[in-house]
Amino acid sequence: MGLRCLLGNESSGGPPVESHYWMQAQRFMLKLFIRGSEQSLFTAITVIRLLAFHDLRLTLTCCRFEWWNYGSGSGQTRLYIREFDQEEAEEIQDEEKEYLEEFEVLLEELQTDYIQIGLPLWEFIQGHWCVRMKDHLSSRLEPMSPDLLCSALEKKVADDIGL
Repeated sequence: MGLRCLLGNESSGGPPVESHYWMQAQRFMLKLFIRGSEQSLFTAITVIRLLAFHDLRLTLTCCRFEWWNYGSGSGQTRLYIREFDQEEAEEIQDEEKEYLEEFEVLLEELQTDYIQIGLPLWEFIQGHWCVRMKDHLSSRLEPMSPDLLCSALEKKVADDIGL
């Protein structure tokens, strides 16, 4: 949940903040999370899955995060976790069915690659995962935007911004 909250944008469950500084902080916190996590295969696959889900812009329908502000100018926000209505979740999954099937194939490839390459998770993400995701998105003719993790976490970019 914490990683999902960190990755999301306002509409998909992230905090209601959009700025260059938030994006840098988000990437830094992601690096700390990944490097500080127990490096079990389950953890690694879960992180790879969530990062790919994010960059493919798929909708997580297990629950939604809602951020509420306590009045203007107070600067206080509160996070609520709400279940999706089952009908709404099924509708979203039906609309994204083709992309979800594509995602599962891609994830299977990434899992196999992670196991075979044998790098620590952070290095795998900065190298192989970023390249593979960019190739996949390019094959779908997706535009590369700055909020894509495969662009922001790439080793050269991460080094440039101090990650």
